[in-house]
Amino acid sequence: MRGVPENQASVFEGDFLSTYFAQEIKTSLNRSNYRFPSDLEVTVIASPVLPLEREPWIVVDTMQRKPETPAVVAPGAASRLIVLQGAANVQELSIDKPRVNIGRTAEVFRAGGPSRRNDLAFTEDNEVNGTVSREHAHITRSSKTGECRLFNDRNYKGESNCGIWIVRDGLSQPVHRGTRGTLLQSGDEIHLGRTVMRFEAEAN
Repeated sequence: MRGVPENQASVFEGDFLSTYFAQEIKTSLNRSNYRFPSDLEVTVIASPVLPLEREPWIVVDTMQRKPETPAVVAPGAASRLIVLQGAANVQELSIDKPRVNIGRTAEVFRAGGPSRRNDLAFTEDNEVNGTVSREHAHITRSSKTGECRLFNDRNYKGESNCGIWIVRDGLSQPVHRGTRGTLLQSGDEIHLGRTVMRFEAEAN
């Protein structure tokens, strides 16, 4: 979706609009007797860049997601992040609550007041830490399954500037903004800018 001001991007990329579009698409497909996956999802990515002449304001891409088959994690299993590169407030952080925030500063304030508190903060002033945004990412943990998912919280232009990558089995994959996040597997290397951390979880 092009031409969206940066200060309004979070509204367009929120759960409400994605859920609405997904429901409308499913209703239309059902009405036309088309088959579609039961887990069909819609992710809205807003860009402040205006379209060129004769370019559309809204671009629709489709993709098929391969089933994720991570190692089974016990609900009570301990998960943690270990900082490998970069100077953070802690070298190792246990993921023992529903949400863990990661960013440049310990506290994040906006014009209207406090925005959030980062559990893992790269506060030291150096070149590597400077590649981390104030609100860079967060990880959610399911109390039922113990699964952890990584979410991109940055506002950025262009897919190449997502600022988050996972290195798994020697291959890297970008983590873009979205409502579903990326399922983490034990041993994943998480790259936020030039900082690096490893995700570890005990499996059954």
